[in-house]
Amino acid sequence: MTNHKEFKMSVITVCKNVEEKVEETLCSVIAQSYSNLEYIVVDGASADNTVSIIQKHAAKIGHWISACDQGIYDAMNKGVAMASGEYIWFLGAGDSFPSADIVSRVAAILAEMPSTDILCGQVLNVDKERGLFRLSSSNLTADEVFSGYMHPHQGMVARRQLLLDHPFSLEYRIAADFAFFLACYLKQYQIRYIDDCIALFDCGGISGASGVWIDEYEQILQCTLPPARKQIWRSHLRQERCKRFLMDVLSAIGMLTPVKVHLCGWNKSLPDKLRTE
Repeated sequence: MTNHKEFKMSVITVCKNVEEKVEETLCSVIAQSYSNLEYIVVDGASADNTVSIIQKHAAKIGHWISACDQGIYDAMNKGVAMASGEYIWFLGAGDSFPSADIVSRVAAILAEMPSTDILCGQVLNVDKERGLFRLSSSNLTADEVFSGYMHPHQGMVARRQLLLDHPFSLEYRIAADFAFFLACYLKQYQIRYIDDCIALFDCGGISGASGVWIDEYEQILQCTLPPARKQIWRSHLRQERCKRFLMDVLSAIGMLTPVKVHLCGWNKSLPDKLRTE
């Protein structure tokens, strides 16, 4: 691998009808200090002002398109096909980087660990509606992965060739990134973890607002893992279904915020490691 100041990093944003969110993401990527950063934006033929906002920043975007697609994973695959970087990083509309030098720092880490296929870092989950924050763990055990846990794709930086060899399945509406991660884990690609926050995740996206992912995870685990592990992942997904139901009830009665703060590890302020003077 070349020196980290020379090898290309590709950041891809896929979006559709997100005029209230997309500019924050565009500006976060454009502000990065890394000199060899390729930015690609794939819009799904937005009907609102999203395209106008992209055009406003077009001079600082490497490549962008706006065309109909078959969903988020079709758009992500399009972005991968357009990319030329050694590693690819997906950042959705509404998501952002925690600092202007994070791509440079991640590139330096990858240069020091050239066998890395996927680099996973911490992600700050942001509930913008309630003003709450929760920092995810960077490391996952085998039992957690085989129970249906994964890193948000905002917290994964993957080798481009890996994404070309294993494109996201269009069979799934929400969980194709989990299918990709699980397949890579089972094939023993080099997945490394760092205890550093590398992205801010807007929890108001499609997967954050829908319980469909549970059904899709169940389908993936059923088809992928041996029967001996069935009881473990079924138990976890059963708990997730109950949690989803309870969260919906608590939200309806106005009690979700205190429960998230006191029982679920969410905070009303940024973690100390992300605060700036």
